Amino acid sequence: MAKIGIDVRMMTHLKTGVEIYTYYLIQNLGRIDKFNEYFLFSDKDFNNSDLPSSFNKRIIKFPPISFLWTQSSLFFALLRYRIDLYHSPTSAFALWGRRKRIVTIHDLSFLFYPEMYSKRRQLAHRFWLKRAVDFSDKIITVSKNTKEDIIKFYNAEPEKINVIHLGIDNKVYYPLKESFHFGQIQRKYNLPKRFIFAVGRLEPRKNFVNLIKAYAILKRKTDLKEKLVIIGNKGYRYKDIFKTVENLNLKKEVIFLGYVPQKDLPYIYNLASLFVYPSFYEGFGLPPLEAMACGIPVITSTTSSLPEVVGEAAILVNPYNVEEIAEAIYKVLSNKELAEKMRRKGLERAKQFSWEKCGRETLRVYEEVGKTLAKPSGAG
Repeated sequence: MAKIGIDVRMMTHLKTGVEIYTYYLIQNLGRIDKFNEYFLFSDKDFNNSDLPSSFNKRIIKFPPISFLWTQSSLFFALLRYRIDLYHSPTSAFALWGRRKRIVTIHDLSFLFYPEMYSKRRQLAHRFWLKRAVDFSDKIITVSKNTKEDIIKFYNAEPEKINVIHLGIDNKVYYPLKESFHFGQIQRKYNLPKRFIFAVGRLEPRKNFVNLIKAYAILKRKTDLKEKLVIIGNKGYRYKDIFKTVENLNLKKEVIFLGYVPQKDLPYIYNLASLFVYPSFYEGFGLPPLEAMACGIPVITSTTSSLPEVVGEAAILVNPYNVEEIAEAIYKVLSNKELAEKMRRKGLERAKQFSWEKCGRETLRVYEEVGKTLAKPSGAG
């Protein structure tokens, strides 16, 4: 039996892919691994009512600065509890000590889109990514595309990097039968009867400006009945998105819902006619997978990891080509047979991704790094 420590600071609100990843990883490790002892470390308290009861929760609130927390309080906590192996679901970790280290690197967006990050955040990402490559015993990354980026930009050894895809919770995201809940959700968010759906933080990387421009072309050239519904918090340079809507006179056609709790998302996916995710760059891209699992046709980008996620189940478009995005949307909305074919393919594709698989493959990495880790039956 080994003592395994996991940094769960990114598990507080389940708003981002990293938070969702951390949450489901721990849930599934708790189900799979009954042999090793786990310690969850955080700088703030969190609700663990639906997390493994056997896991040890340790809250270390001081100091409040992340770097000092990892290098002082966390470091001494790892010593105190005699942690054999430490996993950081982000790239930050305690640099000192002899314990085994595993880090998860989700993407290198700060290299591709530096203008989206403050100088301070850029420096922090560069600092940690370099040390993750140099000091970790293993790197987990969520797509082959990100693995290739790490090798290219950091000259990392390919055998040091394990690709473990994110999963989908099929108890949450699946085709829902129409019920009174649909009416409740429509009234709660004032949703139109027919709409094109998009999800993501309102920032340049998500490419909502080109999506809105494509939508404007369709409104001008066709009898498009669907409105455009966009969910996501305001991010860096979000004002450009609202200016585009205003300049194109689409205030009544484009609906922004802001942040929506995860429990409501499956209903909105199921109510949508089409899901469009034209992001320029993603480490993985959970929303297209969630949409496919709900049986909704998906259009996404030809760039980064997105083709790797959707396979042949979605229509891929050049995210820089507004006309191509518009043509793809019209193609799906005007062809019921195509939309139905995409629904079936999407449902089959989504079945290939699961959080249990993510947990089992992660446990194998733990076992590989710490040769003394016990291997539970069924984990192989």
